[in-house]
Amino acid sequence: MKNNPESIFLNEITGICDVCHKNSAKYRCPNCGIVYCTSYCFKNHNNLCISKFSKELMKDYPPPK
Repeated sequence: MKNNPESIFLNEITGICDVCHKNSAKYRCPNCGIVYCTSYCFKNHNNLCISKFSKELMKDYPPPK
């Protein structure tokens, strides 16, 4: 992903939606920082984002044995 994830959330939301690549972006994903235009795009992205985030958590914090 990005090199400095903290600064991503401080930047203004500009440009085109990273999900549909059609409309102007209005919102930012609180998990990964991509920009999107509608709740529809967020829902499409969110399913992938949560899955990836969960896998990363499991890798970093495996269940106790």
